Amino acid sequence: IIESGTLVANHNDRPLLDAIHPLIELVGLYADGGKVLAADVELLFRDKPDPSEFELIEALSKRDPAKIELLCRGLLEGGKSPFLLLALFSNNYSTTLSIKTLLDRGLPKDGVCRSLGLNSWRFDKQMTGVRANSVGKLRSNIQSILRTDSKLKNHSLDPDHIISDLLSSLSV
Repeated sequence: IIESGTLVANHNDRPLLDAIHPLIELVGLYADGGKVLAADVELLFRDKPDPSEFELIEALSKRDPAKIELLCRGLLEGGKSPFLLLALFSNNYSTTLSIKTLLDRGLPKDGVCRSLGLNSWRFDKQMTGVRANSVGKLRSNIQSILRTDSKLKNHSLDPDHIISDLLSSLSV
């Protein structure tokens, strides 16, 4: 719980206790007053954020193909679902596109943060991608992610190859 809470707190620029509280409530609901075992906690939090997910998003923002491929391969080999990676990519590019669109309309940083419910830290992290991508490239990336989702669901190729193909198009 502490590990998951620390990652959430760091990512959302929140105090650790604020991040842990909902996690503890979740465990309490799961236990329903009974004894909570370590295996129960692992079951609830097995899909916790991996620090390399944040590195992967940063590498995508910087368009670093070698690092993108290395980090993604590590996550997939570690058991991360390709669909969870697609959700991560989709969220990242959608947020980046929203920020870029609002900034292009003249909204200041604090207005963008309020409109999108972002904290200052997340806004600043997204700015690398905002500066590096045009609106057209961001839309193209989102379309590529949607096509990849369809390919994964239709099992047209091995999931690792499908994701690798996506990463090639995102890092161009």
